[in-house]
Amino acid sequence: MNATVMELAAQRAPEIQDAGSSLTAKIRNFCQAIRSNDQSFPVLHENIVGLERLVFAEDRATPEAALALSEMTAEERTELNNAYCAWETQLECQYAQDILSGKETTLDNYFLNKRFEQLLNRELSLLNGDPPRRILFVGSGPLPISAFHIQRATNQPVDCLDRDASAVQISRQVIEKLGLTDQVRVFDGLGERFDISEYDLILVALLAKPKRRILHHLRKRAAPGCRILCRTAFSLRTLVYEPTPEIALGGFQLLAQIRLDTPTLFGQFLQLGLRTFQLR
Repeated sequence: MNATVMELAAQRAPEIQDAGSSLTAKIRNFCQAIRSNDQSFPVLHENIVGLERLVFAEDRATPEAALALSEMTAEERTELNNAYCAWETQLECQYAQDILSGKETTLDNYFLNKRFEQLLNRELSLLNGDPPRRILFVGSGPLPISAFHIQRATNQPVDCLDRDASAVQISRQVIEKLGLTDQVRVFDGLGERFDISEYDLILVALLAKPKRRILHHLRKRAAPGCRILCRTAFSLRTLVYEPTPEIALGGFQLLAQIRLDTPTLFGQFLQLGLRTFQLR
């Protein structure tokens, strides 16, 4: 428990302890349900959506929320983060197959479509100066939903990168099926090794891994002035979304940070400081 929580707990221990423990118990109920799930996606879907709803309802700067967060073990956090990753990946795969089968012809009915549309519009609204012309999205997955919205908003071609060969294959098929081969390309490669020297805007997905090594590579190899957006999470939201380690942001200048009120994540715009880039 951190110092702030300890001090507040000393002042109002019974109320805070009861509320915090109650919230922890609710979160652990979802954790147990996810752990007990026998590879059933509908059950996983129900529990992830329920966990999101709980986390965002309680995600306020309160002693109770801080206490609940401190009571969750590192193993429990990792378990929930992995469950969310598996859920979103499966969600993308299912909708990608719906597109390939002809059941869906647009992105409109994708479960997270509106969420990402809103997120991208907010993220891109933070850009200052010249509009981006070479855009890379790292960690695009089997359904590169963010890349589609970036391309639509900027009217610029977008390159995608993913380390999973099967995700790359599926996403290329989806892009072809939607008639977007001239607008969106997908490369099979590692975010910590890919040549990023020609891009002036790079977005790093929430599920992109290993985040620390990817950001280290961007800091070393991106062009001076390249704008980098890294999605992350704070406070209770880290129980759903894996956060970006603070140490991974060393060497970057933080330009802006946004938070959406809908169940989503944070976006941080980073820019390589010229001095730091040259020194390192």
